Amino acid sequence: MISIPNYLDKLDNNVAICNVSDILKECHNKHGLNQKAAAKILRVSSNCYSYSLNNKSCRISFLRKFRDKFDQNLFSKIYEKENIVCTARSKIVKLPKFIDANLAYYFGYLQGDGCLTSDKKGLSFVDEYLEQINKIGLLSDSMFGFQGKTYEKKTKISVKPYYEIQIKSVVLNSFFYNVFGINRGKKNNLKIPGLIRQDKDLCRYYLAGLFDADGTLPKTPEKAKMLFIDLTMKDREFIQSIRQLISEFGIETLKIYSHFMKLRHLNFKTLSGIYRVNMACYRINMNILVIF
Repeated sequence: MISIPNYLDKLDNNVAICNVSDILKECHNKHGLNQKAAAKILRVSSNCYSYSLNNKSCRISFLRKFRDKFDQNLFSKIYEKENIVCTARSKIVKLPKFIDANLAYYFGYLQGDGCLTSDKKGLSFVDEYLEQINKIGLLSDSMFGFQGKTYEKKTKISVKPYYEIQIKSVVLNSFFYNVFGINRGKKNNLKIPGLIRQDKDLCRYYLAGLFDADGTLPKTPEKAKMLFIDLTMKDREFIQSIRQLISEFGIETLKIYSHFMKLRHLNFKTLSGIYRVNMACYRINMNILVIF
């Protein structure tokens, strides 16, 4: 387990932090200003100032203004609270102050088979195995306070269904984007988080999540000439960093090589529909393969 540096100031403006009224009121009283005068300094309306001071939650945008004018240590005081609880509207979300094994695994899986939605409203995971999707739902519940909803889906040409869990949360989208650096929408420039990289135990769980998402085994291991695990990624630099990390556990790998899957009976337009990406992205997604 490793602590996460104070990230509250990095969250999006529409995220609100709960249970900060006591801190705001204490600071307000120290300055000896009435609410109208304080609101004028912050350049907000008196109603807005009073609401932010007394409501159960307060938006990051207001807290930044309050910090700049009245208390430079505001976010530090909030982060010292035992629990960090946020909301965007009505859904309450617990945010972590430490990276533990569960969060490291969750992040690895998010980089593999998950994504942050481009509309900034949540995240989703896709897997062909319902048990794996259920596991992600339980992890979401234990870490953040809710599971999300799971849907069974099927393409026009598929034999088996696949499953998607959608976790609607502006707060979590903002957290993973601003704190861990996962881009919204189409994934690119993936990196091993520095906080995870410096802790070898966390790296184990991170790799487990990544391989559960994007790793594959032989379909018939009893017939395989060589047992292997392969990991497919579109980003060669990211694959190289994963290979380096794995080598630190004493696991040797074959060299990285490009691999292009040819399915001649299906055109790229059909394939892109299956994988819910555009044609160019699909061609790239199958490009890098490393075998252990």
